[in-house]
Amino acid sequence: MTASISQTYSYEFNIDQQSKINEFLTLPSKQIRSLFSIENTNYQKIKRYFSNIKSDNYKTKDKYTIDDCGRMFGIKTTLQSISNKVLAFILNNEAYDIDMKNASFSFVAHIINTNFVHDIDKFKTLIDYANNRDKYLKYGFDKMKWIEILFCKKSKSYINKDKYEKEFNRLILEIDIFKQLVHDNIDDFGIDFKDDKHIGSKVSTIIYHLEHNLLQKVLHVYKQNSITPKFDGVVIDKDLDLDVVLDKCNKLGEEYGVKFINKELSFNIDETLDSIKSPEYEVEENASFNEGKYLEMKEVFEEDYFFVENPLSFGYQYTLTDGTIRTSLYSEAQFKTLVKTFQLEQMTPLGIRKFDFFGYWIQDVNRRSYKKVSWIPDLDYKDPQIFNNFTGFKAKKLNISNERTKNKKSIIKFISHLSLLTNDEIPAFKYLLNYICHMFQKPTELPQTALLFKSYEGVGKDFLTNFFAKMLGNSLVKKEEDMINVLGNFNISLQNKLVLQINEINGKVGHEKKDCLKNLITAEELNLTAKGKDTIEYPNFLRIFLFTNNLNPISISPDNRRYLCFKTGKPKSKQYYIKLGEMLNDDNSINEIYTFLKNYDIGNFCPHIHRCETSYYKSIQQQNTNPIYEYIYDISCNPKEYNIINHKDKQIITSYDFETNYKIWLMENDYNNIIPNSKTNKCLLADLGCKAKRVYLNKEQTRVIELDIEFLKNEMVSQFKVQKTSNLEIITIDKTI
Repeated sequence: MTASISQTYSYEFNIDQQSKINEFLTLPSKQIRSLFSIENTNYQKIKRYFSNIKSDNYKTKDKYTIDDCGRMFGIKTTLQSISNKVLAFILNNEAYDIDMKNASFSFVAHIINTNFVHDIDKFKTLIDYANNRDKYLKYGFDKMKWIEILFCKKSKSYINKDKYEKEFNRLILEIDIFKQLVHDNIDDFGIDFKDDKHIGSKVSTIIYHLEHNLLQKVLHVYKQNSITPKFDGVVIDKDLDLDVVLDKCNKLGEEYGVKFINKELSFNIDETLDSIKSPEYEVEENASFNEGKYLEMKEVFEEDYFFVENPLSFGYQYTLTDGTIRTSLYSEAQFKTLVKTFQLEQMTPLGIRKFDFFGYWIQDVNRRSYKKVSWIPDLDYKDPQIFNNFTGFKAKKLNISNERTKNKKSIIKFISHLSLLTNDEIPAFKYLLNYICHMFQKPTELPQTALLFKSYEGVGKDFLTNFFAKMLGNSLVKKEEDMINVLGNFNISLQNKLVLQINEINGKVGHEKKDCLKNLITAEELNLTAKGKDTIEYPNFLRIFLFTNNLNPISISPDNRRYLCFKTGKPKSKQYYIKLGEMLNDDNSINEIYTFLKNYDIGNFCPHIHRCETSYYKSIQQQNTNPIYEYIYDISCNPKEYNIINHKDKQIITSYDFETNYKIWLMENDYNNIIPNSKTNKCLLADLGCKAKRVYLNKEQTRVIELDIEFLKNEMVSQFKVQKTSNLEIITIDKTI
C-alpha cells in the first residue's frame, strides 16, 4: 500500500523548551556531535530543523505520510526523526513520550488470537514473550534483535542448540511457524504486497498497519493538543494528567491487546558536559599546563589574529611586501589550519606532548575579540567592539626642503590641472579644490555629491585618480570603465573604497540606473554582494568622479543636490602631460601635494551644501526639465506676444492660445520630439497656482488659464536663466596657494 495523503501535526514548545532550543543552537558543532552521539550530516539537518522552528515562533508543522511498509514516517526532518537524547534535552522533562509496550509482539499475539485461534497451542512461548519479554532478554539478545528475527527471511537460522537453552530455541521456532501461517493465509489480511517482499517483510507490513490504525485513534483523541507521532507512540505536552492519558490510550489498545507506557525523557547536559573531553578544545586531564608559556604565546598570537562575533569568523591582519596592510577573515576550519604552527608543549605522565594553541585560546574569555569588522577611514577612530581595518593613507607627511617649499612647483602643476578640468571657471575650480581637500581632511564625512566631467579625449581624466591612488593607496581607489559593473547585482568591489571613478558614462544606462546611482552617492550604508555569497552592509564614504562625452549622460532634476557638473578645457600639449607623469612618479611631489591638501583651509565647506551651478550643470538640467516650464518663462517675459488678457484684475490666456502657441514654441526651439500632453500640462500648471476656469469673453463662455505673470517670472528665473561666469587666470591660481 502506498499512501499519497500527508498529515500535519503540530507541537508548540513552552518557554523553557524554547530556551533549550536556543541553547542547543549555540553549542559548538563538535560538542553537539559528542554529547548527543550524532553524525555530522544528521547534525546539520537537526540544526536546520530547530532553526526553522525558532523562526516559526517555536511551533512545529511536521508532515507525515504512510510508507509502503504501512508505518507513518515524517516527510524530511520531524520530531519523530530526532534522536532520543536530543529530544529529551529539548523537551526538558516537560512532555510525555507515550509508547506501545512491546508493540510488534503484542500485535503478533493479537493476530494469533484473531486469525489463528485454532492453532493457539502452537504459540505458548511466543504469547508468553509478548506478555513477559524481560525474562527472554537474559540470553543476550536485546529487544531489537528479537524484532530482527521476527522480520527476517528465515528465523531458524538464529537457532543455536549448543549455546542457548531450550526455551530460547523454542521461541525462534514458534516465530518461524507463525510466519509460515501468515504466508499460507496472506490474502486474509487485505493488503497489496509487492511481489519481491519475503515473508518477514510482509509480517512487518501487517504489524505496522495495525500499529498505524491504533496510533490514528490516539492522535484523533488528542488532536487539539500539542502532539506529534513517534513511530509506535506519541509525544504530547505535560499539561494533561498522565494517568488519564494512559487510561484512555490503554482502553483504545484493548482491541489489539496493546498496553501503553510513559518513557522518561530526561538528559542532563551539564553532567554530560563534565564527562566529555573534546580533543580540539580540552586540555588532557593529567597534563601540566604552563600558564606563563600560554600567555607569552597569546601576546605574540594576538598581534595578528583575532576573533569576530558577527559574522562568526576569525581575522588575520598581515603586511604585503610593498608595505600594504591587509585583513582577511576565515572560517573556523580554515583558521585552525592557518594557525596550526602555534603549538604548546605540555608535560604529561607519558612525557612531553604538543597541543594546538587554538584549543586553549578559543576558550579564553579574555581573547582578542570584536563584535564586527568595519572600515572607517580614520586612524583616530576608537571603538573596542569594532575592528577597524583601515590602516591609513599611503602618503606620509614628510619634511619638505626649503627650496621645494618656496617653489611649490608640484602644487602649482596640480592646481593648474584642476583648473583645466573645470575649464577655468572660478567657482567650479574653488569647489573642486575644496571637494578634494575635504576628502583628505574629513574622509569619514560622506560628501553626498558626485562630480561629473564632460571631457575632451586626451584631457587627462585619469591623472586625478592616479594621484589619489598614490596618496591614498591603490586599494582605496576604484576605476571602472562600465558603470553597470558597480550598479549591477555584484558590487563587492566597492568595499573599503574612498574614490570611485567611472569613465564613459552612457546616457541610456545613466538614466535607467539613476536611482541606483543616487543611492551610491547618498546612502550611509551600502548593500554589497559577491557572487554566491550573502549581502553585507558596509559604511559608505565614496567620492564619485564621473567622466563622459555624452550630451545628456545623467538625469538632473530642478531640485537636484547630488551632482555638480563641469565641462573640461581642451587638451594641453604633449609636454604638459609628460611633466604630469614625471610628477606622478616622484614621491616628493606626491607628498608635497598631499601635505597641501591636508592643510589647505576649507573653512566650513560642506560638499552638498556649498555647490555652485556651472553652465554645463544648467545645460544638463535644462535637458532633463519639462520644456513647458521654459515656455511659461517665455510667456512671463513676453505677455503681449502670447495674447495675455487683463480680465477683472486677473491675467488670463485662453486654453486654445496656450496650447496652440506651445506647439509653435516647441518647433521654434527644436523640441521636435516632444508631443504635448494636455492632461500633464494641466497638472503642472495647477502646481504653479495657474487655475483653469470658464469665463465670458465677447459674450461667449471660454476656457481660460489664470496667470500671475510676476510670480511665474520669478519662479522660472532661478531654474532657467543662464549667467556667464568669469574665466580663471593662471595668476589667480598662484594666489590661492
